[in-house]
Amino acid sequence: MHRRNSVMFPLVALSISIAQAAPPSLSFEQAADRGMVDMAAKKPAAENAEIFAHLREISPGIVDGFAFFFGGPKQQHLDSVQPNVEKIREQVPEAMTVAGWSEGVSPHYDETLKCGEKGGEKRFSAETITSGRRQTSTTDWVDMAKPEAVAFYDCVAKSYIDSGINILRFEAPVLMIKNSENPGAAIKGFAVVAEHAKIYAGQKGDKIYFIGDAELAKHVHMDGIYTPSRFFHTTLASALKYQNKISRPGIGDGYSYALSPRMVEDTVGEVPAGTKVFFDVDHWDSKQDDLRRFMELDAENRRFLIQQSMRNARKGGASFVPPLDTCGGCTPRSAVVDECEKPPNPSPDYTEYNIVRCGDLAAVKEALHGR
Repeated sequence: MHRRNSVMFPLVALSISIAQAAPPSLSFEQAADRGMVDMAAKKPAAENAEIFAHLREISPGIVDGFAFFFGGPKQQHLDSVQPNVEKIREQVPEAMTVAGWSEGVSPHYDETLKCGEKGGEKRFSAETITSGRRQTSTTDWVDMAKPEAVAFYDCVAKSYIDSGINILRFEAPVLMIKNSENPGAAIKGFAVVAEHAKIYAGQKGDKIYFIGDAELAKHVHMDGIYTPSRFFHTTLASALKYQNKISRPGIGDGYSYALSPRMVEDTVGEVPAGTKVFFDVDHWDSKQDDLRRFMELDAENRRFLIQQSMRNARKGGASFVPPLDTCGGCTPRSAVVDECEKPPNPSPDYTEYNIVRCGDLAAVKEALHGR
């Protein structure tokens, strides 16, 4: 399972409209090779501004994470995307931006969304777009076998494209297909959405790219795949062979983790030739997920994880995605070692990683550009 953080409040727009901004100067291949970073861009506003302000220093080729709405987007969420794209382009105008579809929505989801510049508004509800199968305790899986779910993805895609997004990401499609009432029809639903998005972008003189997972890439053309790093899972049978805990005597708490070279080799070998592969810091089980491993380390060993994971990824023809900030409260306070990940908050259990607060700017920059 793949859970990501959501943006809950729009940021203030810049005076420069996206229509006036020049398109990214990097090709998809160039952007992928420069590297991707992941940012949630959530409140507090001062923290958002601080991270945006350091994008130029990090100089990524792709920025992801700021346009993903766990539990399903409201119109206010979609309205937040364009201002954030503008802020990113102000810092790294040549870079590409990514937005993701919600793989699950609340069982009570019932929203009216604007569907593109000329598409009008359309109402979507959990009853008509999900399989009714539980994803988490608060969400159900969107079922791409349903025409209304395809229309829902079409609508959100148009909003993203109008906001200046260059790459659309299907979140957890293999699990969506598995939990569909009709897996074969769900695969066709993904294909229809991708085709519609390409046509819509083309009508605006734009080109759109797609990221999914290895399973979807077998059926629908994907320019890249996005997959968990699985540093050290203990119960997921398919991930046990990729455990990569590294002893580092005398440094911090004496160990770190890194993306497994074996996992890189297996994943790159599984996808069609030419497909870019990105490994992220996933979070779905606070006892063993990637975020837990990332945040249980001291500063020195966390920076080792970032840099060694990128080395292992690139050696195998892939890329590692360093987080600039992470899910708030998703890792228990008892598991967190570095005090920078325990920011002041009304909740005594709150934890969150932030690249600026934790002093990792140099480590991430070196990971992306220190070949």
